[in-house]
Amino acid sequence: MNYLKRQALNLLEKTMLKTGRVLDVRFWNPATVCEIDLHLPDADMSHWDSVQHIKMKVSDGEYRDYTPVFWDAETHTCSLIIDLDHNGPGSEWARNLQRESVVGYIGIGRTPHRPVSGTMLGFGDTSAMAHLLALEYLAPSKSDIGGTICFRHPEHVQEFQQYFNSNFQPVAEDNLTYDDTWQHWLDNHTLLGQTIFVVGNIPSVTKFRSYLRKHFTFNGTIKAEGFWQ
Repeated sequence: MNYLKRQALNLLEKTMLKTGRVLDVRFWNPATVCEIDLHLPDADMSHWDSVQHIKMKVSDGEYRDYTPVFWDAETHTCSLIIDLDHNGPGSEWARNLQRESVVGYIGIGRTPHRPVSGTMLGFGDTSAMAHLLALEYLAPSKSDIGGTICFRHPEHVQEFQQYFNSNFQPVAEDNLTYDDTWQHWLDNHTLLGQTIFVVGNIPSVTKFRSYLRKHFTFNGTIKAEGFWQ
């Protein structure tokens, strides 16, 4: 890292860095997904009316955006669900967290995704699990939202069903691309007037959005966000 970037980061951290504490860490089997419970005493969660991103410090000069879910404004607690199937500073950081670990973050910001009136459908991959669960958490009623989350590992389908009371149906990718898996899920569904959220792998999000726009029964709205290539 060059000197000017290091100085800029030092100034940013001096003025904006806040800290929290890890309450618990749980790894799925296989351990390519982890849930991290956090206590963030300085975070005001009382006005979270859309899906949020937390910019976590994962190493010296490195930050990654993660989605908080299942938050409690009174206790200043929330959870992260992180996809560890991609090597990098974020995955390495998450793998090494333990109870009572101190974590740093420099901001929490809202995304454009929030519940809307009418029926909502969500499509995502493992990296988008927290994002879609946060959207469901915000929905006035779970009956207002459904859809599917695609996993690489069949074992994670069972764990999702075991851990979460959710209207999202977990499916295994079965050597297909994510967008192909989402399309298969739609084979028995009619798309009329829904708002559809598509989140996750950028190429799959782009292809699936194009597919939806051409779908002969679809006349709703698409809200898309890509996370990784």
